[in-house]
Amino acid sequence: MKVLLYAFVFVTVFLAFIGVTLSLQNPLKKKTFTEALSYINASEFELDTALNKPGKTDRVTWSQYWYQLYAKAGKTSGPATPGRGVFMLCLMLGLLGIFVMPGTWWGGILAGLGPVLAKMWLQGEARKRVHTMEKQLPALLAGIRANLSSGATAQQAIVAVADDVPAPLGDELKILRRDIDVNVSLEVALRDLAARVPSREMQFLVSSIEISVRVGADLDPQIQIIEGIVRQRSRVRGMIRSAVAQAKPTMLLAYCVVPLMLAYSFSNPENKRFWLSTDGYGPIMLGLIIGLYLSCLAVVHAMVKGVENT
Repeated sequence: MKVLLYAFVFVTVFLAFIGVTLSLQNPLKKKTFTEALSYINASEFELDTALNKPGKTDRVTWSQYWYQLYAKAGKTSGPATPGRGVFMLCLMLGLLGIFVMPGTWWGGILAGLGPVLAKMWLQGEARKRVHTMEKQLPALLAGIRANLSSGATAQQAIVAVADDVPAPLGDELKILRRDIDVNVSLEVALRDLAARVPSREMQFLVSSIEISVRVGADLDPQIQIIEGIVRQRSRVRGMIRSAVAQAKPTMLLAYCVVPLMLAYSFSNPENKRFWLSTDGYGPIMLGLIIGLYLSCLAVVHAMVKGVENT
């Protein structure tokens, strides 16, 4: 009877997880007329309100948090689907820890790893997407310059290249064109584009276009300068990322040294008794070692990310 109960729980969770996965891969693309009308009427007002709000942030729910991370990774789904997927992942890992691992406390540990793994994966996908869009910026700038030389305005030049640039940058340009089609101003649409694409080059491009549109200056010379800067930054950033990638095996080896040494020390009964005995300084030293190790991991990780994002 106990085996049947375990099997029923696992099958139920597995089917629910498959359902969430299919809904993530095949999101509903149809929207009701009311949803479309509310977007058209409220888009510019909501953007202006968000831009002018003085440092006030609303609480983000579980579903909203994971939906925002999922959208930054360039994926589409229903608003509540990513949160459900992460919850099902936590549930599956928790059941795996309870029924498979020795000891029920493994369930809580593995369930707590679910959000961490999901966040790491989504942030990694978002970084890859931004890097891909940064590589596509020279093609975007060349297309804008070609349209400007033919006598098009800044808005017409940007809208015209939306179909020529491939995904993922092309998808963001199509969203910008959709915003302009529903009477959102070019300035607000560009700010929204810069918010969706957290890249310094994109923010620099958006600021230059906004300034040139406001003062009525010729945009082509500025685009030419930005194109040269983007190419140089892309070349330097590629060299930096290549150097970091070559150093990562050594960094991972350094990460593993302390845990392996502690595991080897715990394999000796006398050392294990010293580390865990409350009569001496073993637990204090063990806590100090773990604390320093985690602090060094955080510092090294922050330094590497700082170099990569230069």
